[in-house]
Amino acid sequence: MIPAAVTAVPLRRQSLVEQTCVRLSDHIRELSDGDDWLPSERDLALRLGVSRPVVREATKRLELQGLLEIQHGRGIKVIHQLQRPLSESLRLDIPDAFQRLRQLNEVRRILEPESARLAALRADGAAVAALEACHAELSGCEDPEQAARIDARFHELVARAAGNDIIALVLSSLGDLGEASRRLTITQSGLHKVIAHHGGILTAIREGKADKAARLMKLHVEEAAGDLEASERVP
Repeated sequence: MIPAAVTAVPLRRQSLVEQTCVRLSDHIRELSDGDDWLPSERDLALRLGVSRPVVREATKRLELQGLLEIQHGRGIKVIHQLQRPLSESLRLDIPDAFQRLRQLNEVRRILEPESARLAALRADGAAVAALEACHAELSGCEDPEQAARIDARFHELVARAAGNDIIALVLSSLGDLGEASRRLTITQSGLHKVIAHHGGILTAIREGKADKAARLMKLHVEEAAGDLEASERVP
């Protein structure tokens, strides 16, 4: 018997727009990698059995969440940038760029060593192969802007290899915000150091050496933070 003081709280029913968001998200997850575009708004409405205004509102919500991009005159593109809402919120909440980057590096110190540790314990052959391909791409890169993007992707791949989707999403958001930081640190310390650090982390993950992977990642992130501070002092 339920005590008199405790009342049952009815579950809120999903609106038709929310239901459509869920169905569209499920459909997007089932798409192959080459399917970048959704059917037209009209076709989606027919397939889902809802009105076009419902589809329009649902796709707008999914655009705000970073899953879709509505390109007027072209259609609805699948982009899988779920980190975008968080990174944009942080830009607004912490407008000072250096302060934002300092705080980002503090978060990286907390999360990334454990991410590397878990990756060494959990990474399968496909995850290691993706890391190796990314490292090879960085090793052959000479453009600092492109190198910053590849650097961020390496860290995101480590997080994905850790098998924790929440860590991967958070670190992806930090990587999106931290490209400016990476450009500064690459300019400050040279790309060769980043390549060497990534190589050591990759080897430790490949060999399943969890403590070593965490230690090397901690060193890498701390040195990047130091390089950022040094670049701020340069007149």
